[in-house]
Amino acid sequence: MASLRNGTSISAACKAANIEATTLWRWRKARPKLDELIRNVIDSRIQIVEDALFKSAMEGNTTSIIFFLTNRAPDRWADKRAVVNNTIVNRVGGKVGGNGSFTGEDKDLQNRIRAEFLGQVP
Repeated sequence: MASLRNGTSISAACKAANIEATTLWRWRKARPKLDELIRNVIDSRIQIVEDALFKSAMEGNTTSIIFFLTNRAPDRWADKRAVVNNTIVNRVGGKVGGNGSFTGEDKDLQNRIRAEFLGQVP
């Protein structure tokens, strides 16, 4: 257990305890309390990383902020673009070029989006 708590994998923990991984899997299956204990140790490691991610986001790390928001509040922060037939499509259906700009055939869509979202009239 100490190896697991210190962040090693289950395989490495088994090697440290001088047992086969298959033996541990059998023990876990036969002893639900042991399985729960191992799951709790692994979950606590995840919580440590989540805490570090949150701290990094609060310190202004842009990548951490984006990762945190897109995973914790995807309904509000998910990237609304999707790839359809090798073309990036934004949430209102406009094609976007490789550099993020609209392609020539979508200029009036670009104008509609500007009007709708930015209040700009072409």
